Amino acid sequence: MLSQGPAAATAPKAAPPTKAARHGLPGPNFDVGLEASEFHGWQKEIDTSPSVALQLIAEYANTGSVRQDNVTLRFELPPELVYQPGTARLGNGSHPDGVQTNDITGGMNIGSYAPGANAWVLFSTTLKDEKTFLCDTRTLVPAVRVETDNGTKSAEVTIRVKRRC
Repeated sequence: MLSQGPAAATAPKAAPPTKAARHGLPGPNFDVGLEASEFHGWQKEIDTSPSVALQLIAEYANTGSVRQDNVTLRFELPPELVYQPGTARLGNGSHPDGVQTNDITGGMNIGSYAPGANAWVLFSTTLKDEKTFLCDTRTLVPAVRVETDNGTKSAEVTIRVKRRC
């Protein structure tokens, strides 16, 4: 969903309405995506090393024909991937360049979205140091769960951490 997104060092712009939203599919529906970056492009799968800083971006898009209220994002980070407090930014039609937002822990209600509207949350993380990882490749799978009054969907990103010994 975000694979053609902007470079990680630049805040993403709110995307145009999806094809489904432009065609006004009846009823509630939405898409969710999650990608990672080492500051050189968004990816659904990434190979990296211990102690590396990564950015994660989650995107929500209302692809249905009804307004969705109480859109809440809940992030599930593996213990080896540490959220950097104060780095979360929320972007949407009102804030296309993003604004600093509350901590991502515990979930965040990002508001209500009309058909065709979308939002993104971008934040920084750091992988724990070498002592945390065996001399092999470990796969981490952070996830985002988007809850609305009309249902729940989730997305994951795959992070393969290789420790060189």
